[in-house]
Amino acid sequence: MFRDHIPGDDKETRINTNDASIMLVCINGYQENRPYGVIVNYCLPVPVHFTGIHELVLGVDEVCERIGAPMRTMEPRFLSRAEAERYQKLSMRQEAGTQNSPDQMAMPIQKRLAYTAQAEEVLIIHVFYRQHASMQGRLHTSFSSQYYVSFRSALELMRMLAEVDAGLREKGPRKRLTGGGGSGGGQAIGGDREGEDRLKIFKNPD
Repeated sequence: MFRDHIPGDDKETRINTNDASIMLVCINGYQENRPYGVIVNYCLPVPVHFTGIHELVLGVDEVCERIGAPMRTMEPRFLSRAEAERYQKLSMRQEAGTQNSPDQMAMPIQKRLAYTAQAEEVLIIHVFYRQHASMQGRLHTSFSSQYYVSFRSALELMRMLAEVDAGLREKGPRKRLTGGGGSGGGQAIGGDREGEDRLKIFKNPD
């Protein structure tokens, strides 16, 4: 199981894997020299697509808004009324009761496995708070070994993701989590313990 790591601190804590705001970020490759992929969350029936780090960070926030967790402590500000209304509608769907319960809306495990199978790199982002018009949580990548690294703002998260981007460019395509490429939905390789640990988080979210 992954553990929390705070740079400069030896304290380690177990991760609560039952939190709805845990997301799998599947980086599938590069498009126009920018990383692209999908954000997979147990509570959403379909993933959120992104191209570039800025869309990834905004996508993480929108996933939180859609599922209603964690709750934001401040109203966001926008330049245009149209964008403010679009963002407001994300949470209005929850408040209006137009969506079913998380169990009914949950993405089947087979689909989640298929998304990770197609990814060149899988990150885990766990958002704990959305305070001060930003967000705070933990990030796990293959570059952080078995540890989560805490971020205190969206800016810190962007910096960490930029490091991941640079690392991926340096080492090139990594071995996939399954034996099959393309759009197939194969099973995780038995010897890939890191990949199996990532997927365990989403097999039993309750």
